Amino acid sequence: MSNNPIRYSTACPATGASTNVATLLNASQTFPVNFSGVSDPTTNNPSTFTVGGWIRRQSTSAAGTVFTVNGQLTITMDSTGVLTAALGNIQLASEVPISDVNWHYVAVTYMPSYMPAPATETGFLTLYIDGLVVAEEEINVTTPGQGSGCYLGVNAAPLEFISWTIWSEALPSDVIGAPQWGDPTHGTTAADGLVAAFDFANGPAKDLSINNYPVSVAAQSWHTPSMLVNSGGGTANIASTNVNPGGGTGTPAAFSILGWVYIPSSPSLQANAVYPIFTNGNLTLRLSTDANSVLSAGFAWPTATNVYQTPVSTGEWVHWAVTWDGADTATFYLNGIMASALELTPTAITTPAPALAGSNGTAGAYYLQGVSIWSTCLTQGSVDQYMLGADPTKHSACVANFALLTDLGDSVNGNKLNVVNNSCQITELITPVTTAEAVPAMEPVALEGPRLLLAQDLIAIAKKNGIDVDTPLSEAEMAGPDYAEIGKWFDGLTAQLPAKAAARLKNEFLRNARIGLELREKGIKAGTFTMSVEGGDTVGYYHTEAGPQEVYRLTGTVLTPTQQWAITVIFDVISLIASMFGIVTAGAKVTKAVGILEPEISQLITAIQNAYSISDSALMKAQKVSMAVLGTIYSANLTYTVIKEIVTGSWWSLAFTITNAVLMIAALVASSGALIAVRVLQMGVQLGQLVHDLQKMPTPPSPELAAASS
Repeated sequence: MSNNPIRYSTACPATGASTNVATLLNASQTFPVNFSGVSDPTTNNPSTFTVGGWIRRQSTSAAGTVFTVNGQLTITMDSTGVLTAALGNIQLASEVPISDVNWHYVAVTYMPSYMPAPATETGFLTLYIDGLVVAEEEINVTTPGQGSGCYLGVNAAPLEFISWTIWSEALPSDVIGAPQWGDPTHGTTAADGLVAAFDFANGPAKDLSINNYPVSVAAQSWHTPSMLVNSGGGTANIASTNVNPGGGTGTPAAFSILGWVYIPSSPSLQANAVYPIFTNGNLTLRLSTDANSVLSAGFAWPTATNVYQTPVSTGEWVHWAVTWDGADTATFYLNGIMASALELTPTAITTPAPALAGSNGTAGAYYLQGVSIWSTCLTQGSVDQYMLGADPTKHSACVANFALLTDLGDSVNGNKLNVVNNSCQITELITPVTTAEAVPAMEPVALEGPRLLLAQDLIAIAKKNGIDVDTPLSEAEMAGPDYAEIGKWFDGLTAQLPAKAAARLKNEFLRNARIGLELREKGIKAGTFTMSVEGGDTVGYYHTEAGPQEVYRLTGTVLTPTQQWAITVIFDVISLIASMFGIVTAGAKVTKAVGILEPEISQLITAIQNAYSISDSALMKAQKVSMAVLGTIYSANLTYTVIKEIVTGSWWSLAFTITNAVLMIAALVASSGALIAVRVLQMGVQLGQLVHDLQKMPTPPSPELAAASS
């Protein structure tokens, strides 16, 4: 899965363009808004509107056209930062300028005048900056402007935008006076006259209003606030005495350290260069290159002989984490995935000197964001949650958190990093929004219904409902009937790993499975599929946090309880396939994939029934049934159509995905499930729910199941 740290995008002029429209709104079409400044009583079409959005100058002398629509309303900025709103023959200049290069909310409202003759004023024009009125005038538009098109940033104006909104009403000052950064719909809905809400801050430009107007952008840039570590390395010492991961005599105490790092693609990497991320005594987390300039990430503790290096790429943000269990195992994660687990006896850190980056850096400039330090050994699931944006400061074991967004402060202790020789400072890393991001990574174009909840969603739901998501399985649970058999099987898969690492991997998997099982046993249906007979129809529902949503209906068909049960099980397995590929899909799309299998329902019921024995553990039954369903899909040559249905509309290269899906499912079937545990390690929640559904097999069996069994 593609993840990123905290960042935002902007619409901006294309570099080097002499005549360029930064953003074209709604192509050459018009909006249902009268921008002329003149109300037409014969058509009951008053000229009333509000336009506004967040803009930033690229320099303190930046000037140009901010916005223009139909040649009627134009907002410009001069080189001193004074804004002027021109409505027909009227020009209204701001009394105060925008003299800096910070983000500001700019808005213009126009309210028509309904004064009877002999009054000549047509309306009230008001100009706002950051919610404050900076110009206001009762005006008389005698010559409306003429033209066509709606644009932001005309003629390569050196301005950036993160949102722009159009309303068909003059919003009151209390709404304008409370702008929310970047949100083009804040405080208003279609009922308030919201016409268009163009969002540029979250990747590819789009209109968030119900009208979904088209928008084209000449260029966009990602802005990632972060700490720049200057070329040659730098040191930012951690001042708090509370922050001493692993410190003290004897065996170091448990700890975790995690965050984001970015190594630019240019200039080219040098051989044997070092990019320190965190140092504390003889513990070092770092990226480095070898003699061939190949970049890797890892850690050293206590000597270089303990370094585990995992290849990483330049030009992209990488999430890293190292955890120590306080006994004998250190685990290193990259992008939420365990890269290594080493059994070692490290030297105690008796003279701590914790610091971000480190003075032994020998490489070019690089960037850090979101570094947190913990007095506990985080699980893989927790590492994943904090990578996805959970707030570390809400956990009592977080002893330091350096967001590195606006300053060098620690939000836990209130201290600031002590930077040596100005070698580190807060900046914004600017990178282009690429064509490949035309649809956000892992998001389909159209979900066609509720998004299929992922493992992290379900873990969060479990936590809200009082289910323990952190405590590892006890030895008694591991030896219990539900887990012992699957544990033996898992041991065989991980035999090549160090014993401690293998045990942790197994516990992560089984704990997630326990969460899924407990969700269902508590009656929490979020993330599940259920069926019912309504009149003469069989109806399937996918359950979200907001409630059930219909995703499946067989009109005029009443399925037997066993057929309903089998389709529910098949839904679980197809969801598992989606999870294995990390595909964000929808309940309705999974149901369509299940629908492809309806002609094979008898064969599938037989395969499910024959897959396991009554003596198998619950999780072993789930594993065997998953393989049986996959095997049926494969043997019936339905792999292509099933996978295609799940991923249709995705940003993925469909041919590439389907090719790999076929090879993977073939490998799964051939290996008797040896790969499934590795692929669905983080999907244990769904497997736990499958366990629950398998336990609900109708008894006594319906006639077709009895026939299949015989």
